Amino acid sequence: MWRELWPVVGDHILWLYNTSLELGHIPQRWKTARIVTLREPGKADYALPKAFRPISLLPTISKGLEAAVAARLSYITETHNLLPANHFGARPRRSAEQALNALVQRIYQAWRQRKVLSLVSFDVKGDFNGVHSSVLAKRLAARRVPSLVVKWVRNFCDRRYAQVTVRNFESEVSQNEYAGIPQGSPYHLSSTPVIMPTWSSGRSTELEVH
Repeated sequence: MWRELWPVVGDHILWLYNTSLELGHIPQRWKTARIVTLREPGKADYALPKAFRPISLLPTISKGLEAAVAARLSYITETHNLLPANHFGARPRRSAEQALNALVQRIYQAWRQRKVLSLVSFDVKGDFNGVHSSVLAKRLAARRVPSLVVKWVRNFCDRRYAQVTVRNFESEVSQNEYAGIPQGSPYHLSSTPVIMPTWSSGRSTELEVH
């Protein structure tokens, strides 16, 4: 649809995008999501809330700006090596297969030295909702991400509203107390190569230090 409309509204949308970046502010309507629930396959009891996956549906007009900011952050991150070399998740030209190859190499290296290598794995639940905007802003600033971009990302995470839809039921629009990063946004782990790695790499560094 936007491709068809772009010759008519393109200049106006670019003005909105540029103004949003200059002010470090996103219109509240663009941060108000409609949360729909999808059934998780293979669950034994669909009467339990955990048997469903919530997905945030956001206005499509904001997706282009979010994707542009994500692309710029990805460029900054990869150009200036802002993430640890052993961080593979959600990064361009890196895959789960490469991460497994690196792990296997470490195992063989340990065996050649007649050592035992142990592996500790984590499954962090609610990771997107757990992103705290002020902490994320500090980690981006510590990596010397431009201040306007940091301000925009923090505003993106703050004061988000949502309406929950379950079948024929629709709740009232209310503010999310712990909004974090909405699933369904270009900042989602599957499509954003920097926000979640920046958030989680800080925690992995803390684990290594302690």
